[in-house]
Amino acid sequence: MLPTLLPKFGLALLTAASDSISILLIAFFLGVTLTCKYSLRKTRTVWAKYIGIYFICDTIGYVFAFSFSKTFIGDLTAVFLWTFLLILPAKKLYTQHAASKIFVLELAVLVTLIVSTIVGIFTTFIIHQQNADTVNIDFFFMYIYIALKIPILIITYVLYHFFVRKSTQEVIAALDGKMGRYVPFTFIANLFFYGFGFITGYQPDDSAHFIPFYILLNITFGILYWLIFSSALWTSRVLKTESELNVASNIQRDMLPSIFPPFPQREEFDLSATMQPAKEVGGDFYDFFFIDDDHLALVMADVSGKGVPAALFMVIAKTILKNLAQSGLAVEKIMRLANKQLCENNQSGMFVTTFMGILEISTGKFSFANAGHNPPYLRHAGGQFETLSVKPGFVLAGMEDMMFKPHETTLDPGDLLYLYTDGVTEALNKGNELYGEARLETALNALSYRKDSVDTMLQKIKDDLDHFANGAEQADDITMLMLRVKK
Repeated sequence: MLPTLLPKFGLALLTAASDSISILLIAFFLGVTLTCKYSLRKTRTVWAKYIGIYFICDTIGYVFAFSFSKTFIGDLTAVFLWTFLLILPAKKLYTQHAASKIFVLELAVLVTLIVSTIVGIFTTFIIHQQNADTVNIDFFFMYIYIALKIPILIITYVLYHFFVRKSTQEVIAALDGKMGRYVPFTFIANLFFYGFGFITGYQPDDSAHFIPFYILLNITFGILYWLIFSSALWTSRVLKTESELNVASNIQRDMLPSIFPPFPQREEFDLSATMQPAKEVGGDFYDFFFIDDDHLALVMADVSGKGVPAALFMVIAKTILKNLAQSGLAVEKIMRLANKQLCENNQSGMFVTTFMGILEISTGKFSFANAGHNPPYLRHAGGQFETLSVKPGFVLAGMEDMMFKPHETTLDPGDLLYLYTDGVTEALNKGNELYGEARLETALNALSYRKDSVDTMLQKIKDDLDHFANGAEQADDITMLMLRVKK
């Protein structure tokens, strides 16, 4: 009995050693993809322990398999160990979410399986060309198999390290807590791959037909897994972009005055403003600030385009206008110098329509200039809203050396000034109708001036816009500002 078992025990050792080499590749996959919790020495020690456990269990499984000529026992042992045992070191040694660890593990297992199977197919083909009477076919198979397997596994690791690893890390960085949706498919795919290998075996009667079919199956599995991986990759990139846009949106929102009332110690006026971008970030902006104790600057502007480029240009334009205004220049000079600075290195060809006014609080004198923007509405006490009918100048950043005409009016106690961007009048409903200036004037003149605060009045205008749109997608940024002179 013992002499009979010895060759089978040796063959089982060789088979388990071959499988353990595959486990080394999987360990390397995880090591270069995930972040280790512990030192390199401890990580290697833990992997060595689990590979040792795997080697012993795999050997026992194949001894029984070869002893009773039931190869499937060894295969089932390998399936169980690869599927469940390797989860333990993966979960123990790395910092990522458990689903991410299992995803990378299953990726490594499938790649290793495909490589090992293809090597097994070519080894079978080589053995079938040999004279079975002069060599021990089982041992000769294993020697050839291991000799081919080691360099091919090394090549696989190098290809993964240089061409796939970064993409895998990118997926994990964005989807770490959401990788669970991808794990079941990869887990089932690996089990199915094992099952197909068990049903077909590696020793076909007709190699000329079977080998191409089996290679095609491996390639199909590889493509299928890559499609799943690509889905995860693109999902992660979308989430990353959304996250970055959310950060940009927060930064933009923080740049605009957002605390109302903004100057509670000043009793001469009430002021409020709002902006609702059409996308995560917008090109509209408003601003208001004191130049000195008696002069309040108001700005309403709309950058050409949408999204991140418009938001970046908005930051530049807002900063330039505020810096120039705080130097004490007249409003037309502010616009001229801002236009000159914005035209410099404007490779993108973007521009910004701008209305800017400076209120002298002690006298009510309101000086303003318009660079291609919608004229604001003004309501004198006891009257109706009317536009400040002045010819708008050219846009900022459109052409160098432009001059902007100054205008002046007086704001008395009880007067209301309403500034807005074209996202208000050009709002669309589901029938592609424009909200228009007529509806805006009607909504403005329907406000309760004596009862409502400027915050409430702006909200009522926004409610009227929403009612008109009736659920239609917002096409442009909607920005509004309202000033009430009190005394």
